[in-house]
Amino acid sequence: MKKRVLLLILDGFGINEATPEENSITEAHPDKVLDRLFTFPNYTRLEASGRAVWLLDGFMGNSEVGHMTIGSGQIVKQTLLEINDHFREKTFPSLPAWKELEKQFWEGKTLHIGIMLWFAWVHAYQDHLRDILKLIPREQKVVLHLWTDGRDSGIQESLTYLETIETFIASYPNVTIASLAGRYYAMDRDTNWERTEKTYRAISWEERTPLTPSEYLSASYTAWMNDEFVLPASFWNYEGLEDGDTFVVMNFRPDRARQITEMLTGDEKERRPVISNESFPRKKIHVFTMTKYYDGFTGVVFVERKNIENPLGEIIANANMRQLHIAETEKFAHVTRFFNGVRTEPFSWEEDILIPSHKVEWGYDRDPDMSAYEILEKFSEREKDFDFIVMNLANGDMVWHSGKLSAGAKAVNALDRVVSSLVDICDRENIDLCITADHGNCEVMGDEAHPHTAHTTNEVPFWYIVHGAVIPTQPHGGLVDVAPTVLEIIGIPKWKEMMGESLLMKE
Repeated sequence: MKKRVLLLILDGFGINEATPEENSITEAHPDKVLDRLFTFPNYTRLEASGRAVWLLDGFMGNSEVGHMTIGSGQIVKQTLLEINDHFREKTFPSLPAWKELEKQFWEGKTLHIGIMLWFAWVHAYQDHLRDILKLIPREQKVVLHLWTDGRDSGIQESLTYLETIETFIASYPNVTIASLAGRYYAMDRDTNWERTEKTYRAISWEERTPLTPSEYLSASYTAWMNDEFVLPASFWNYEGLEDGDTFVVMNFRPDRARQITEMLTGDEKERRPVISNESFPRKKIHVFTMTKYYDGFTGVVFVERKNIENPLGEIIANANMRQLHIAETEKFAHVTRFFNGVRTEPFSWEEDILIPSHKVEWGYDRDPDMSAYEILEKFSEREKDFDFIVMNLANGDMVWHSGKLSAGAKAVNALDRVVSSLVDICDRENIDLCITADHGNCEVMGDEAHPHTAHTTNEVPFWYIVHGAVIPTQPHGGLVDVAPTVLEIIGIPKWKEMMGESLLMKE
């Protein structure tokens, strides 16, 4: 008889022994189960960043690549590297999408480029902006729409990045900055369409300010508006979005680029139940994206994402086992689409349960419990119906992006209580429990004056728990080893595509 397994992914939950005073997990003193797990001597430390998830060396991991690697048991070349290779090898102009874009250069229309403003690699990479500007004819008018971060970077770093961009485009008289918007508005992924609409209005020429981009961002800081929450605004030298214009969205990660792209194309009408104001101006434009952000996209894609063959969910489905994928809205795509190898449709015998994330203004520090208790409740109601369950608890990532230390401690303690209950349920219902994380975050908190809000390159833990007892596992591994471990526990042979190895100790 095959064993039942719960795979619990604690989002943004890494290991930090180097600076224990900055480790919110231990500083919060969770007394239910987490303290005991971290003091257990024989748990596994997993690599979750850089080459271990096929990113560049030293690049922090993220939820997309983390869940993809966990769910596939494969180290999959990420879209970031695909794009890098095209620019480095000078093959980007040979892509069919570039040939299509070139047709727009001679129409006398404006080329718009939207990209997250940060010299890093979670959602966008500024080198890609530099590279594409070098390929565009100097006669082509180009305007930039920049989206500030404040979560995967420091809370007020964008002014430095903006000044660097301004210096770079000074040698491009055909390029200007058209609008700015914080990611809270421009990169919402939780169907808060009113935020996305504010961004669209700035792109289309509303929400204007007489200030320069640098002056506007400085004024936002003076008004205690950190990078994440910069109100969308366009600038006076910008003439607006017009019918026939072209818009290139340069974020390579799909989840937070989806909604603004849907609004640019008009595709969002398929998903948005109520359009807040049917009369607000919509333009018919050509939209290009660096990769395909969602099924049904009506624009043009530069680099197609490749489906992953035989991920964990498919192997379990082929064994006629019932599986549940459960998370709250903020991380639902991660336990479904990304976990299943960039596949949108569920496998046979799979049920996906979405728990709505609470609607909060200005970040989850105002709601550190998030929807963890609702996920626990739904799991306790339905666990008997399934043989394999994958669950994400988002608190360690989403709350810590706020940089609010007291809220982070509350989030850790909420996780502690929920994990404790899961351990008890699994013990009672004879479910083997695997606990891991997709990347680090909440284990490095900084201090009140300089909070650390970004992901980390730290290792993440893996615990195997049977009837409440932690079973010793291999000391080291990578996220790629989780799927083979789950298969061995269930009693299914590792699939040939899987690059990882089981973390269970050999007798």
